[in-house]
Amino acid sequence: YERLRGISEQGDWRAWLCFFLQGVAAQSADALAGARAIVELREQWRQKLQRTDAGGHTLRLVDCLFENPYVTINLAADRIDVSFPTASKAVLQLVELGVLEETTGRKRNRRFCATVPMARIRKLGEADAGWQDTWKMGTAGHR
Repeated sequence: YERLRGISEQGDWRAWLCFFLQGVAAQSADALAGARAIVELREQWRQKLQRTDAGGHTLRLVDCLFENPYVTINLAADRIDVSFPTASKAVLQLVELGVLEETTGRKRNRRFCATVPMARIRKLGEADAGWQDTWKMGTAGHR
């Protein structure tokens, strides 16, 4: 608010623009790093699966998990256009490999989550929580 007040009281647009643009740059760098980390994780998983007996259906399901990390067997069957037993096999392979984790604790109507991408996204969100301190430090000379 100090920089906004500087605009209204002193016409100090330069400090506000520097502050704003440093924030945009910081957020852009964080987003790019996050996107790269997620793409790298996807490639690591695909390489890991290719070294196992996982079939093409399982690989396609992994790709779907990066669109939405939550899946049921019915949803997996729809997403990769296979039967329920084939989707079940793919999901269970991913559970065995540590890619998916069952989240309901039930025997039927189970839901699974690709927890690693979710953890990385949460970690990025926590890193973003410090953006105000970064901006304050980066703009101290523009008051």
